[in-house]
Amino acid sequence: MAHSTLPQMARRAGRLLLAAIFLAGSVSTTWGGLSGGVVFSPETAIAAPAPQSDGGAANSAFVPTVRYEHEDRIFGGLWTTGIQVMNLDPANEAAVELGFYDEWGAQPDGSARTEMVPAGKSRTFFADGLGVPAGFNGSAALKASRPIGVIVNQLAPGRGLAASFNAPAAGASKVYVPSIERGLGGYDSSLYIQNAGSGWIGTIKIEFFKLDEAQPVHTREYKARLAPGA
Repeated sequence: MAHSTLPQMARRAGRLLLAAIFLAGSVSTTWGGLSGGVVFSPETAIAAPAPQSDGGAANSAFVPTVRYEHEDRIFGGLWTTGIQVMNLDPANEAAVELGFYDEWGAQPDGSARTEMVPAGKSRTFFADGLGVPAGFNGSAALKASRPIGVIVNQLAPGRGLAASFNAPAAGASKVYVPSIERGLGGYDSSLYIQNAGSGWIGTIKIEFFKLDEAQPVHTREYKARLAPGA
């Protein structure tokens, strides 16, 4: 699948990417009142946001959640993603390969393509400009001929909700989420993971911590089938 929400998170002999979004609403967990962090511990390497020595410039980017007029059963509303791609090369045009994956790892017909971004400029891919069908719920992978910076916006105009995150480009063997909330002052966290590797993902162990405690207050293993790119 192209991305997985909290009840479906997975681990594999491969890589994962993670995005955390904070919204008012609810997530599918059985405990509440949490303010703390999360550690994802796979048996093998996973891909996730990692520091870049050059300030974030890279020739690739991953978007763990992409939607186009998709109805969210947890938060409600029709959600659409905007992907903003900036060419960080001030002198050369960038060819950016766009790949979109649905929840089963399949690419919608006609969605894979190459777009050009002028030197030092940016382009936005939003709504029908994403090139995916209405109702799409998945992920994206970008590969460019020049270094790029990518930000992602999630919008649900009918609900007055929005969220943003930077698209990660690198990976790590362990993923940390510094802040997560569950039923705290009306706010909850929504977590998304993407398989950025070449093999299938089976399960992933997730540990939840309170801010003032060294030991996890909740540990779960999620079992799922997560295809490459999904």
